[in-house]
Amino acid sequence: MPVNTQENPWKIDAEEQARRVDLRNTHLVFSIDPKGCEDVDDALSVRRLANENLELGVHIADVTHFVKLNSYTDLEARSRATTCYLADRRYDMLPAILSADLCSLLGGEDRYAVSVMWELDQTNYEVLKVWFGRTIIKSAYKMSYEAAQGLLDGDLSVMDDITELKRLDEKDKHQILNDLIWAIEKLTEIARHTRAKRALGGALELEGFELQVQLDDKKNISDLVPKQPLEVHETVAECMILANHWVAKKITETLPHQTLLRRHPPPQQEFFTELIDCAKAKGFKIDTRSNKTLAHSLDMAEDPDDPQVNKLLRSMATQAMSNAVYFSTGSCSGDEFYHYGLALEKYTHFTSPIRRYADIVVHRLLMAAITKDNKVEPKDSLLNNKDLAELCQHINNKNRAAQRVQKQSIELFQCMYFKDKDPSDERCTADGIIYSIRANGVLVFVPRKKN
Repeated sequence: MPVNTQENPWKIDAEEQARRVDLRNTHLVFSIDPKGCEDVDDALSVRRLANENLELGVHIADVTHFVKLNSYTDLEARSRATTCYLADRRYDMLPAILSADLCSLLGGEDRYAVSVMWELDQTNYEVLKVWFGRTIIKSAYKMSYEAAQGLLDGDLSVMDDITELKRLDEKDKHQILNDLIWAIEKLTEIARHTRAKRALGGALELEGFELQVQLDDKKNISDLVPKQPLEVHETVAECMILANHWVAKKITETLPHQTLLRRHPPPQQEFFTELIDCAKAKGFKIDTRSNKTLAHSLDMAEDPDDPQVNKLLRSMATQAMSNAVYFSTGSCSGDEFYHYGLALEKYTHFTSPIRRYADIVVHRLLMAAITKDNKVEPKDSLLNNKDLAELCQHINNKNRAAQRVQKQSIELFQCMYFKDKDPSDERCTADGIIYSIRANGVLVFVPRKKN
């Protein structure tokens, strides 16, 4: 296990540096994450090239540099399969020296990364070239979503929330701030384009609800706060989806029968019955023949007098979805690779190797694919289809268990929050929509917690 202390600080290895593309002096790299995030998997960059086209970069923590195949750390990470986030704590897949330090793409620190960089047409943002490889980066800024959204909206007061900006001299700050704002704006434009393109193919915009538990210094529950949707959430997500999609294409092209992908099967039609009936009661028709017709129907189901109707219908559509799963490409035919929700022919998980073991597997596959492109056999042997399929099943099981306990943790803290509240307290009441009557009760959609 590597060491990083004041007495013995970790530093870039000279031999390793010679094998990588060094982006520290050529690219403005930054991360956008939730407040307080320690395990920073991903960072972004965008710049204009000499030919006026754009270069978009997604830079992911190079976990496999530190976690060697079949090492003790690897075997433990494989067993855990995922980091588990509870309301008041998290259980890491990797040791803290990696997850919160040497692998984490922290601001102002030299880090190893695996990067995907695209050359995009300057007018329509279509992909002209793509490059995959190992890099060295130094993230200039570690921003929260709120700070990045503030800069996007022209609110310069958020500068105080960006630690790295506060360290700069006033004379340098203005130009650097302009460069950062340009980069965030350009990323947002690119993301809007790629999202619109997927929407044309049938990608779904579903209604999710995420509740954050706020704790005070003594770990008591101070508040329950619904996560506020921001455009930068979608910007970052779209960049990650793009990287995952292109990595999936790359590894299946080179290793067609022993690759880990993620598929989202179409929902069973009977699961849409309640959605169709509920929409019909409000005068809307939902067409569930394909993701494209479903997406169009949901877009049309807007009641100008009641915006909650569309949110309810999208929430019901979300509940009707099947679960996305990891699989080995040697175990399925090509027409089963499709990701229904994202409307992509091939998809995988590459962008979160600090907290997902599937991504570690995909990083190794990508490195093997790059090695094969250079007419060299990979140093580590790859899993055969049978072993990879078994590993995928193990990861799927662990993910379901983690999602279940995360949900139960939030529900527990909700109960604890309301346990001692007076029923007349306005925080204990909220408007709701009854959308189904059952023999043993009713189903109620509560759009948001009333503060």
